[in-house]
Amino acid sequence: MTTISRPLLLALTLAAFGATAQAQPRAPTVQPRLADTALSTCDAPPENLAKYLGMQEKGMKTRAEVRADTLIWNRAGMDELFQGRQRLDTTNPVYRQRYAEYVRMRNGQEYAAELCKQLGAAG
Repeated sequence: MTTISRPLLLALTLAAFGATAQAQPRAPTVQPRLADTALSTCDAPPENLAKYLGMQEKGMKTRAEVRADTLIWNRAGMDELFQGRQRLDTTNPVYRQRYAEYVRMRNGQEYAAELCKQLGAAG
C-alpha cells in the first residue's frame, strides 16, 4: 500500500480545488427585474414603494413580495400538487407543466401586477 505524504496530499487538494474554482463561470450581469421596471406605472402609495425599494437594496423580501409570489404559485396550480404529500415526483408531466407556468408568470407581467396590487394593499 502506498502512502502519500501530508505536504503532497495538501498540494494535490489545493490544485484540485484551485482548478475547480477557476473553472466556475463568471456571474451574469445584473439586469433590472421586470417587477422593478413595472413599478414605475404602479399606483401604490409612495411610502410603500419606498419601503419596497429600501428592502430590495438590503437584499430582503417584503411581505408584499412574498404574498405576490404565493398567489402566483397558487394561480399556477402548484399548491394542489403539495397537498399532504411527503415526496413529489418532479418528473411528472403535470408538475413540469405547472412549474413552467409558475416560472413564466413569476418572471412576467402577472407577478409585476400582483406585486403592485399587494404594495397598494400593504399598510
